[in-house]
Amino acid sequence: MDQVKTKKETIAIIGAGPSGLACAYFLGGMGYKTEIFDENAVPGGLPIYAVPSSRIHTDTIMNEVENLKKTGAVFHNGVKAGGDINIDSLFKEGFDAIFIGAGLWKPAGLDVPGINLKGVYAALDFLIRFNIYDRKLIPGAAPPEAGDKVVVIGGGNVAIDSILAVKSLGAKDASILCLEAAEEMPSYKNEWEEALALGAVFYNRARTLEITGENGRVSGVKAVKVALKEGEKFGIDNLEDIPGSEFFIEADTVIEAVGQRPDEGFTSTLTGVDLTERGLIKTDAETLKTSRAGVFAGGDIAEGPSNIAVAIKDGKKAASSIDKYLKSLKAYGVNIA
Repeated sequence: MDQVKTKKETIAIIGAGPSGLACAYFLGGMGYKTEIFDENAVPGGLPIYAVPSSRIHTDTIMNEVENLKKTGAVFHNGVKAGGDINIDSLFKEGFDAIFIGAGLWKPAGLDVPGINLKGVYAALDFLIRFNIYDRKLIPGAAPPEAGDKVVVIGGGNVAIDSILAVKSLGAKDASILCLEAAEEMPSYKNEWEEALALGAVFYNRARTLEITGENGRVSGVKAVKVALKEGEKFGIDNLEDIPGSEFFIEADTVIEAVGQRPDEGFTSTLTGVDLTERGLIKTDAETLKTSRAGVFAGGDIAEGPSNIAVAIKDGKKAASSIDKYLKSLKAYGVNIA
């Protein structure tokens, strides 16, 4: 895309992940100026900080960032939304519209005994440390300790990414323990097939009871087999423990990958923006408008945990909606200079 800027309006984009980068790309193609704010030192969002490079190469993301810079997009790295900036301050600075494409950077958390033992990681924390090391985002950064026997709790893509990471760090035994049957796992089939090929063991239809420890460090995971209640579809409330089916897996590292949630420190600063019961940003499905005029949102912060394709689609949709919004203000004679 050539550097063509024909419009005077400038749009602020919060989050340099897939949805934010896509929104900036399509707005730039329409002639708008964009400025992208992200708290991380390197743009790219969760794909670069939480997805192993074996799935998404660093150069693929960095090339997109460099192409955006060539079109005139301005990046502000190391800027924390909700702290250094917020939507009120951005409007006061003169931005004409805002797109929020922040990801879900907080783990949902697993509530079982032993969760605070040494050697227990939230998957996002583990993967961020791994990718900083593996992608050399911070020169000289050390990798997280993977251990020899790793149990990952969860059945989604983040759980599979954790398996790929620990295997690349040399873990001898890696297991997935999840509530879902194999066909119900939300992770991509080709991804868990790759994990199987690396020797990962899957404990499907199993619920974690306790993370055990010795001298303050993880020693294993106690679990129980579960069954789906007759006539019910999969859901946590539709599962019941199978009496006498308890089992134990030895482990020196446990990674809990049971979901992600928004950063309440950020969402609490979104004055005039309605949130859902899950704490996500509530948007119009067709336009991605929020309840506050001039503010749009997409990607995980509005959809919940999804995938890169959905995030990019939202960025494109939001760019179109922002264009229509700004043109409508002009049509009604509103001064947005």
